[in-house]
Amino acid sequence: MVVKAWTLDRIRELPESAQRTLYERAKTRADGDYIIALMDDAGLKPKPKLMSYTDPVYRQMVQIGKSSSGKAAMEAAAAKGEPALCGFDRLLQSRLGEDYSESRCPGTIMSAGSIVAEIMPKLGYVRARKSACVEGCMAREGIVWLKG
Repeated sequence: MVVKAWTLDRIRELPESAQRTLYERAKTRADGDYIIALMDDAGLKPKPKLMSYTDPVYRQMVQIGKSSSGKAAMEAAAAKGEPALCGFDRLLQSRLGEDYSESRCPGTIMSAGSIVAEIMPKLGYVRARKSACVEGCMAREGIVWLKG
C-alpha cells in the first residue's frame, strides 16, 4: 500500500473538520511536526472550539458575564470605543486567574467572545466593527458595540 505524502494542496482540499482532525492527530505522532509546521505556516491552524456548556469554567464565565459587574465591564469598554470583549476579558482574568487561558482551558477566549455577543444585544447594543483588543487582553480582537 502506498501512502500519499501530505502536501499543502492536499490539506487545503480537506473540509475544515478533517483539517482539525489531521492537525490534532499530528500533535500525537512523532512524525507530525511536518504537518503542524506546514499548516501553521499556511495559516491553516484550526480555530479553537468553543467550550462545552457543561464545563465548570464555562459556567463560571457565563455567570460572571450575566452579573452586574460583567455587564458593567462590557459597557465600560464599549463606551471607550474598545471591543466589549476587552472589559470582559480583563474581568475574567482577575476572577478566574489561570483558568482563563487557552493552555489550561482550550476555547476560553472564543467562548468569552460568544458570551459577549449574546449579552450585548440584550443591553441595547448593535455590532459596529471588529477591532484589535487593547494591551493586557488575552483576546486578540473583538467586536466594537454601539448603543442602538
